[in-house]
Amino acid sequence: MENILLIIICLFGGVLLRYLRLAPKNAHIGLNAYVINIALPALSLYFISSLEFTMELLFPVFVAWILVFLSWITFAALGKIYNWPDKLIGCLVLTTGFANTSFLGFPVIEAFYGEEGLSKAIIVDQVGSFMALSTIGLFIAEKYAHNDQSNRSILKRLISFPPFIAFTIALLLNITGISINNDLNLVFKNLGGTLVPVALISVGLQWKIKKRTVYMPYLVMGSLAKLLVFPIVILGLYYFLGATGITGKVSVMEAAMPSMITASILAVNYNLKKELANSMVGVGLLASVILLPLWYFLLEIIF
Repeated sequence: MENILLIIICLFGGVLLRYLRLAPKNAHIGLNAYVINIALPALSLYFISSLEFTMELLFPVFVAWILVFLSWITFAALGKIYNWPDKLIGCLVLTTGFANTSFLGFPVIEAFYGEEGLSKAIIVDQVGSFMALSTIGLFIAEKYAHNDQSNRSILKRLISFPPFIAFTIALLLNITGISINNDLNLVFKNLGGTLVPVALISVGLQWKIKKRTVYMPYLVMGSLAKLLVFPIVILGLYYFLGATGITGKVSVMEAAMPSMITASILAVNYNLKKELANSMVGVGLLASVILLPLWYFLLEIIF
């Protein structure tokens, strides 16, 4: 419950800071830089370096990777058909392909499925969403923000990006069995813990609820894809593969979470339709209050 309250306080706290003009006009730029270049790498070093990889991870892990490629294929195809600008495609891929599997996902899953469900949710987030964002997510952001560059240039920028460097170091530490100093690991944990609150305040600073916006058709389309269509695809696939029981339920519930806040920040940082990226987060969080309980009851019937 405290996580959900923190989401509400930070999101609308950012809105209030902007409304009362208590923050500089471009304060979100500095906050986004902190999230991407400090908090996200710290979280990667803390979690990935000590994560235990087993075959049991496969079903939950694949959720995040299936989502991002499903989103990429879908919106790249639609963008080509309707001649959308690359920055619009990139924004939709990032905000529909990555779910809020941790900060919202963890308390929701624990509330519905207890500690056993939470253990599956952690796998979905850390080995799935987090790894995917640190690799393919960064590549997507580079590709659609700098579409005039060669793949070699994109790759060069990717491997010099702090979150990717931290991810690579963490993975090497995990493989070699080298442990991070306890004090340093605690610092990484504390820095990583600031990611979501700071990111939410940044979203709130930029989020403006408009009755009319040029992005409304894309907001509706993206929200329907993220909260309904893509989770239904995951549900059908996992049911067909026999991933029943709590593993299947948690996997689908995590897929039905709203847009990942960090993915939205990444889209904004790369100038991929800032207004749409922030609206996807805000609308998704509000819609999830109704949709996630409905998903829970549906899964109880199906599984």
